[in-house]
Order: sequence, then C-alpha cells, then structure tokens
Amino acid sequence: MRVLVKKDERILDSAIVIFFQKGFAGATLSEIAQHANVSKSSIHYYYRSKESLFKTVMDKIIDIIFENVEAISQGNTNLFDLIDEFVSQTLNVFTIHPHLPSFILNGLNTNQQVSSIISELSEIFISKFEKEIILAEDKGLINPIDPKYLFTSILSLSAFSIINNQFYYQDSQNQPDVDSNLENQKYLISSFIVHSLLKQEKSVSML
Repeated sequence: MRVLVKKDERILDSAIVIFFQKGFAGATLSEIAQHANVSKSSIHYYYRSKESLFKTVMDKIIDIIFENVEAISQGNTNLFDLIDEFVSQTLNVFTIHPHLPSFILNGLNTNQQVSSIISELSEIFISKFEKEIILAEDKGLINPIDPKYLFTSILSLSAFSIINNQFYYQDSQNQPDVDSNLENQKYLISSFIVHSLLKQEKSVSML
C-alpha cells in the first residue's frame, strides 16, 4: 500500500536534506523543489520564502535534538553513565541525519540560528551534567573541567565520527558492519572522554 506524504511535508524533508548538504547560503529553492518533486511556487505557497522555510527546518531540528537530549536520565545516574548516554543519543541523531554534523560546523560561524541552537543545547547539557561533574571532582575522581568544554568535546568527537563513517562506509551494502562500527564508535568516544577526565591514578586503576 502506497503511503501518501503531504506536499508540505515532502518540501520540508527535502529542505532538510538540501540545507544540510549545502547550508543556507548554498541551497536554492529550485534544488529543494526538484528534490521534493514539486513546483517552486508550491514552496512559496506553503513557506513563503527561503528564510521562512529555513526557520521551519531549524525548528524541526531543535525538536529532534532536544527530544533525544531530554531522554538522558535525570535520576541517580553518575557522570560516566551520563556521558555514555549523551554520546549514544548524539550519535543516534547524527546517524539519522548524517549531514547534520557538517551543517552545524559550517553554520556556527555563519548563521545565528545554528549558533543559538548549539548555545541552547549547551545550557541543557550543563543543567544535566554540572551536579555530577562537581560530585566527581569533590570525590577526587576527575580533574576539574568546564561543563561547556566537556559538551563541545563530546559534540565534536561525535560529529567527526559520523563524517568518518560517511567517508569509509558511504558505499557499504553491509548494514550490520555499519551498525557494528557505530556501536564501536559510541564505546570508543565514551571511553576516550572518561579516561581523559579521570585523574591519572584513577585511570591506571581502571586498566
């Protein structure tokens, strides 16, 4: 049974693809219309302008990112478990939207909306992690670290992990290999960050 997708949804889905690939400045409405198999006038009908369409795309991405970040436990979870969860959720979002990492990296210095999203996401991260960071520091488990630096480190490593996967697995027909590599990346990123945080004697004792 064929599932019919509403025209405005097709336009939005195509806009996500094109904006992520080319950024706001490089994308054109003609390309988005062609990708969505609609007329350019249809885009103007539903979204008025390129700027308005881009804002709708950003709103949807905010919902996607924040929905996954909010899934991170707020219970009695220690810092290291939180790091595992955040890495996992971040990579899950980037896997679903593989062009999102490069879009974020390109947009940070060129688009205020992208910068605002990262800033807002950083504040959510800090609100979830700051208490556990302080507790771990007080217990002498980790070296002092600014939560914002921890956030950007996780985000950067996760982003480049996905970019790396695109390079090595773009033509792969073996999905289990791709999935296995993703799980390995989650483990490696979490382990790298945790061992980087641990005080030297604590790190050695975990080996």
